[in-house]
Amino acid sequence: MRFNLVTSGVSVCRVSASVSRRVSASVSASVPSSFCLGFSASASSPSSSSSPSSSSGGGGGSGTGPSAAYANTLVSPLTSIKEFYAGFRKELHASLIANEMTNAASVVSVQPGSAQTLEDTVLINRVSSRLGVLTLHNPERLNALTPKMIREMRMHVDAVEGAAAMYIDKDKKEDEDVAVSNHSFNCLLVRGAPRASKAGTLPKPAFCAGGDVRGILKLKPQEAMQFFTEEYSLDHRTSTVTVPYVSIWDGPVMGGGVGVSAHGSYRVATERCVFAMPECAIGIFPDVGGTHLLSSLPRALGNYLALTGGKLSGLEAYEAGIATHFVRSSQIGSLVDRLAQSADIAVSRNVARAGIEQVLAEVTVAAMDTDDVKRTELSLLRDGGYLNRCFDAETVEECVAKLKEERLRIDEQLAAAKNEQLERVREWIVSCEAAMETANPLSLKVSMALLRYGRGSGDGKRPSLAECLRAEARAMWHFVKTLDDADDAKKGDFFAGVTHRLVTKSPGSPPWLYSRLEDVSDRDVDMVMNATSDDDNVLTPLAKL
Repeated sequence: MRFNLVTSGVSVCRVSASVSRRVSASVSASVPSSFCLGFSASASSPSSSSSPSSSSGGGGGSGTGPSAAYANTLVSPLTSIKEFYAGFRKELHASLIANEMTNAASVVSVQPGSAQTLEDTVLINRVSSRLGVLTLHNPERLNALTPKMIREMRMHVDAVEGAAAMYIDKDKKEDEDVAVSNHSFNCLLVRGAPRASKAGTLPKPAFCAGGDVRGILKLKPQEAMQFFTEEYSLDHRTSTVTVPYVSIWDGPVMGGGVGVSAHGSYRVATERCVFAMPECAIGIFPDVGGTHLLSSLPRALGNYLALTGGKLSGLEAYEAGIATHFVRSSQIGSLVDRLAQSADIAVSRNVARAGIEQVLAEVTVAAMDTDDVKRTELSLLRDGGYLNRCFDAETVEECVAKLKEERLRIDEQLAAAKNEQLERVREWIVSCEAAMETANPLSLKVSMALLRYGRGSGDGKRPSLAECLRAEARAMWHFVKTLDDADDAKKGDFFAGVTHRLVTKSPGSPPWLYSRLEDVSDRDVDMVMNATSDDDNVLTPLAKL
């Protein structure tokens, strides 16, 4: 059955101008973002549905209330943050007053491919009285994050947390301001819209396949950097919210999709999850907090994922500790029901958190206690010591040498006797070598340098997520600062990688600046790690995280 969603009723509270100004000032210091839905569930919610067009709050397929309405009228997704929130606040105020949205609610069912479905947006809906759902909705592009989606998601997360929707026009003196009440959710669920498939077949799952990198190539360097700083700010925001933040990893979880979920409270992977950070293949590096996430893993595993873009199944992501829980995709509907019950009866978010953790633990135990849970390739590689022998190293060159050494050792063993397990390991080694041979040599070395930074100096102290995001922003500026060059050949590795891999989809390696690892010096890496901008506004937004 299709799970009908109830759009969240927006309650109105009035606060003094002084309080409004304080909150406005604190939120102005940060930067905004986006997300979407479509579950199958064991039970349907009440069927008193109303059409999206008749929903007074702008609900239905366009998401809840004025935030979606305003976002859809943006002339440019790169409007300045103050202008964006000023417009959002005006729209919110007018909508709340005109439509009397206090505790308003309407029912909407988001069907893939239906007339209600919007592309390039993030929806927020209420499943039950205390469970909200954020849905990344760009299904035809596997929910790739656009600037507009990032801003929408940031607005929704801030509104739920209680830190947004209070931007004030400084030239207007008001005694009172209207704000969105954030107290209604004890749990926030994050999902991706499924991709429509052929008639008669089930929709294909997708969480988020990353950022809209093809769109970024069309931007000026400062605009591209604004995209990344807003994205990184959102990623950090998900790590600080007090509301339990549960991401359902069903389908591809890559790049930007990792950023908006991996730093939150809980990551629930399904057997259809495909986790990867393949940025070296397109000329950059694992960003969106990947420095912090991958450096927290055992060194060999973090190096492997960063340098090869290796994919993990949902079960492998759970085994690796990247996902916090595991559930069968067929049980997502039941999980949502149980989370709703737990959130609804809790008297506070702290109480809700305990109940949510119990539910997630129970569904994980149930999912693992089945006959079809097989030994994964990751467990084979780890238990056999192959992962450590190939990737437990300080430099990229060491990893390359270790891979070759292990491959030759296995070749000798296979020459003596056939061994199916060794043949599988050899195939894995060859795939790793191929991925690194065609990846950007500069990206590989920068990625390793960032991982070393993320692991700390050896005294047990690691840099925070915010510090890692700032390091990534400095490095990212190097890769986008030449995007506006008139000569395509001089636009840099990011342009070359995305164009070659995703636009023209050409075979072989892109025309990287450096064709071999040995051509990349330590000085080249240092220049990337310490890239600066003539425009002070490009890199400073993350300083206040």
